[in-house]
Amino acid sequence: MKPRVFVVEDNEPIAALVRAACESQGWGVTIVGAVAGALEAAREAAPDIVLLDVHLPDGSGFEICRRLREGGALAKIPVIFMTVKGDVESRLKGFGAGAQDYVAKPFAVEELMARIRAHLDIKGRIDALTREKEDLALRDRVRQDMIDMVVHDLRAPLGSIRMTLELLHKSGLISNTQYGLVLRNAEDATEFALLMVNDFLDERTGKARVELAPVDVRLVAARIKSLFSPQIAARKLHLRIDLPNDPPRIVSDATLILRIAANFVSNSVKFSQQGETIKLRASFAGGGLRLDVVDSGPGVPDPEKEKIFDKFYRATHDQSRAAPGTGIGLAFCRMAAGQLGGRVSVSDVPDGGSCFSLELPASAPPPKPA
Repeated sequence: MKPRVFVVEDNEPIAALVRAACESQGWGVTIVGAVAGALEAAREAAPDIVLLDVHLPDGSGFEICRRLREGGALAKIPVIFMTVKGDVESRLKGFGAGAQDYVAKPFAVEELMARIRAHLDIKGRIDALTREKEDLALRDRVRQDMIDMVVHDLRAPLGSIRMTLELLHKSGLISNTQYGLVLRNAEDATEFALLMVNDFLDERTGKARVELAPVDVRLVAARIKSLFSPQIAARKLHLRIDLPNDPPRIVSDATLILRIAANFVSNSVKFSQQGETIKLRASFAGGGLRLDVVDSGPGVPDPEKEKIFDKFYRATHDQSRAAPGTGIGLAFCRMAAGQLGGRVSVSDVPDGGSCFSLELPASAPPPKPA
């Protein structure tokens, strides 16, 4: 589409000169001669640039410029004031009203055309960047919606597979011990996949379901051991669990604690080398729980210790770039810990490695109404 120029000028010879010059460039031109009705005419013309005379029969161009800048489709349209030569005060006032440029009367037509072309070019570049940004945002939204849909739809079949495996395991139909172990590994792998799916969906909504009850940390640790036994064995690692003999119980959500601990252990498994030991330990102080997962991996640099819990953030060391991951798990951990009234953190281990920690109060705050 050809550029459209909107002109507010009451001097007929000047208006005719501007029209002839713009039309010689192949531009569309709309001209009005007063403040009254100018804004409505500009909105109807939908111009790409506006030329404003300062002194008009019923007011000034400053008023039109200020009203254009108040909002709407024309708020960012470039405005050029036409001022009397040497009228510095009007030029400054025009810039204050939101104009981008000025041209002094009497003006050379070539100069006026050059200024209009320059601002049309700038506007064209800005419009192109805006369209590109909007297109990228739309593409990203479509992509994210597709991912959400796929992940959401995965939850039902994974749950069905898990129930089927559990029924097979409990029915006693598999009498061979070795086959029974394989079945248990498949059941644990399915549950782990479900944990990942739920982490993704909960993090996306910014809220996890919370069901408060007394939590036995020994049951959480036992489930972690069962879930990760195949991975620990395959990577030739060791998992050491250190719990108090008779740990007190806190009022919290055992499932969310399990999911947070699972993310910590999964992270440690990724970055541990053959033969190394991952430690899961629990301690209680002031009635609250502190759960630590300690590894001997590459650690997390100090500037990244807070960022590591941001969505999609990956540590910058070489092992992190090479390891698979979405950057969702630790973000979920921070969100879930916050819902339970606690916090997560990571610190260095003296001999090298990281300690990911979950700290929870003796009693979590009641869930907020949906």
